[in-house]
Amino acid sequence: MGISRQFTEWLYMTVR
Repeated sequence: MGISRQFTEWLYMTVR
């Protein structure tokens, strides 16, 4: 996958 780790962390916090 070409997703950045920071992007995933931000998404997790946003989706939460």
